[in-house]
Amino acid sequence: AESGDFKGMGKPEFKELTDEEKAAMKAERLSKLKEKLDEQVAAGAITQEKADEIYAKAESGEKTFNAAPKGKDRMDKCPKGNAPAGKSGRTSGVRAKADAKTTAL
Repeated sequence: AESGDFKGMGKPEFKELTDEEKAAMKAERLSKLKEKLDEQVAAGAITQEKADEIYAKAESGEKTFNAAPKGKDRMDKCPKGNAPAGKSGRTSGVRAKADAKTTAL
């Protein structure tokens, strides 16, 4: 297999999307988002105002959340408890309880 092969099937080829294809994909994403937001509003999980805000951000292309913190703050916000010494991760309390139980035995 050559370098760049995809599981022995050769190098994948990607075509450039046309503006029309990009617009159609965006419209489909926004339509699905609108459905989900409407469901959340109907269930009382979010307000209509919050749904409108989320939709407007998605429509404009603005990010609505930062799933992966970057840089120096990344370890401070580490969800797996792998924070540097002196920093508490999300699971540090669970880990401390488990350690306490193990030590007590």
